[in-house]
Amino acid sequence: MIEHPSEVAQLQERLSAQDEQIKQLSEEMARLRQMVAPQEPGDATNASAAMDEAPTAVEAVASKRTGRRGMLKAAAAGAAALGVAAVAVKGAPIAHAGSGDGATFQLGQGNDAPNVTYTVGTSGSTPGNLLGSYDVNQTGASATYGNSHSSYGIAGHSDTGVDIYSYGTGRLQLALSGFVGVPTSGTYSAGEMIRDDNGDMFICVSSGSPGFWLKVAAFDPFFAGGAVNLYNPPFRLYDSRSSGGPLLGSSFRDIFFGTAAGLVGNLTVTNTTGNGYLVIYPTGAPTPSTSTVNYLHGQTNANSFIVGVGATGYVRVHNFSSGNADFIIDATGFIGE
Repeated sequence: MIEHPSEVAQLQERLSAQDEQIKQLSEEMARLRQMVAPQEPGDATNASAAMDEAPTAVEAVASKRTGRRGMLKAAAAGAAALGVAAVAVKGAPIAHAGSGDGATFQLGQGNDAPNVTYTVGTSGSTPGNLLGSYDVNQTGASATYGNSHSSYGIAGHSDTGVDIYSYGTGRLQLALSGFVGVPTSGTYSAGEMIRDDNGDMFICVSSGSPGFWLKVAAFDPFFAGGAVNLYNPPFRLYDSRSSGGPLLGSSFRDIFFGTAAGLVGNLTVTNTTGNGYLVIYPTGAPTPSTSTVNYLHGQTNANSFIVGVGATGYVRVHNFSSGNADFIIDATGFIGE
């Protein structure tokens, strides 16, 4: 029995709060019914029965809220209704993405389509923050593609590992830039690399507009070769005094060196019977108009050279003289392909 007006006011406040809770529980159960809708037939029957019981419990709250015991029963009934709904939702199957071409890729969901392109982070036909796209079992298509109008197309970061890793028989490719030489406009950061329309590669070594660039690799149809490797110690590649005999005037001889872009060494002429000069050059290439080592009758002279190697691995020594001469080739190094 309520004897004091203040107790009446407190009870009315509690009843008003309880009404609001009942309203919220009813709205929650309506939402949960919609979530349970896509279940299998058997599960839907059980969940529907559980949900049918839940409103009865809530209605009981409204009809028995006139005393302290009634309010406790209301809270218990509401909690029971939520508990039934939670069990029903937990058993619902996960929806799968469609299997048609261009179907939406759902993160955290099953995806049935085996050969479609999934795009993440788009809105309608206009890309938003494009995270990337992924092709599954596609031939002749990009597996991963990133596009940005103002920032990074694809970015990779690792604190202790490899930022971007490429493996297999594929390769990394820098597309031609559409201009020749270094950029003349735009803003660039140190470390960026480009290839110009000639295929020459440049790296930015100082940030700016357009920054400072250095050429680090170039393509030249008349150029071939890589690093210079020196022999330690040098070795004698050829000596006509022990093999082949003197080189006759106005004749040449091909000497095999091996697979390399170039040969570094010394060319010595001796036992000369006239005045003239020797020229060493790649076998199969046009004869140069300059000499490698000059000589007079009876002289022994030597000169160093760097020469390309012919496609078959040979170098040619040509004697421009009316007399004969022996010659010696000492290899001091080679240029790798």
